[in-house]
Amino acid sequence: MRLMTVGEVEIRPDDLAFVHPRGAAAAIALAFAAAGMASAWFAAQAEFPPGWWIAGVIAVMLLVTRRMVTARYQPTNWLARVGPSGVYLQYRSYLNHRLPPQDRTVVFLPFAEIRAARRVSETRRTPDSDGGTVTRRLTWAELRLQGDLTALREALAEEHRRRPARGGLWLDYPLRITAEAALQVRWDVTPGVERFLQALGSHAIVEPSRVTNTDFDWIDSLSAQDQRLRLIDLVQAGDSLTAIRLARKIHGFSLAESKDFVESLGR
Repeated sequence: MRLMTVGEVEIRPDDLAFVHPRGAAAAIALAFAAAGMASAWFAAQAEFPPGWWIAGVIAVMLLVTRRMVTARYQPTNWLARVGPSGVYLQYRSYLNHRLPPQDRTVVFLPFAEIRAARRVSETRRTPDSDGGTVTRRLTWAELRLQGDLTALREALAEEHRRRPARGGLWLDYPLRITAEAALQVRWDVTPGVERFLQALGSHAIVEPSRVTNTDFDWIDSLSAQDQRLRLIDLVQAGDSLTAIRLARKIHGFSLAESKDFVESLGR
């Protein structure tokens, strides 16, 4: 295992790279732009004042989407690369490409250190602001590794403590180490996780897929420590917005206080 910067990664033309698709994000941004212009036109032509409010909300959403689109056209937009001797995994979210490039944000795993791999499909249920339930389905690539994970644990913790040099920070962390000392990679890239496991098949044991269910509906009834662990779990799974909403519900925080609290959990 070796920790390195993105610049130290040896990029080969024949590497199998797993990236966040650019076209989908661009299409969403264009859809928001079209909807905003249509709302503004309708407000002006039909004298429909709420159209300006709708256009304003869409404009804010477009700003957020623009950052996502921009990030997907950066050279750091990759989650995993499979080379001839091992796997590179980037534990900094591609959305945080504005953070200093000299930070070590990549772990290289030689094939000899990967004992087994499998797909984990997680169904996650969280309460929404209207008293209902939001169901989210996550896919993870789980790797069981040889050797000591202390250095990687410390690197992941350090990434949670990062602060941006400029601009905002996305509370998005694609890698985590489970209580069973397995490394899990949140898979929201292309090609899919099955292609990744196929690439590992000649070097490690590929085990049958696992299905898990996580329910946050009863978070109010948990102890303070368990509530904290559940919120950290949400942050690590890239669902900071839900963590912020639940922190407000549990502790009665304002929106700003809840955001600061969740950021402290990430650190």
